[in-house]
Amino acid sequence: MRLAIIDKKDLSLKIEGTTIKVDEQTIPFKLVDTLILNHRIKIETKDILKLTKENISILLISYNNEQTAIISSGNTKNGELKQAQYHSLKNRLDFAKYFITQKFIGIACITILSQ
Repeated sequence: MRLAIIDKKDLSLKIEGTTIKVDEQTIPFKLVDTLILNHRIKIETKDILKLTKENISILLISYNNEQTAIISSGNTKNGELKQAQYHSLKNRLDFAKYFITQKFIGIACITILSQ
């Protein structure tokens, strides 16, 4: 997980193209998965929407850490990959069940033949 933490008071955060601009520094979207902000950072809702569209979550933290809020995209990251991993796991379990069943059938056959 790639984090960008911005905790300097009274800054304005802006989105310019595919970068986050804070003071004179820019952070490319591709380097950030989660943006952590203190409660005194100024950010416009249109910029929040741009960040979440790029699957960048935002964690807001109050000064004394008593309150937090998370803003994230409705889209899942790597949704297709997660589905493929789930199906792969399910297939492996099906294969394992098949082989164990065959092993027990083989043991049962050997036991019957040896009697």
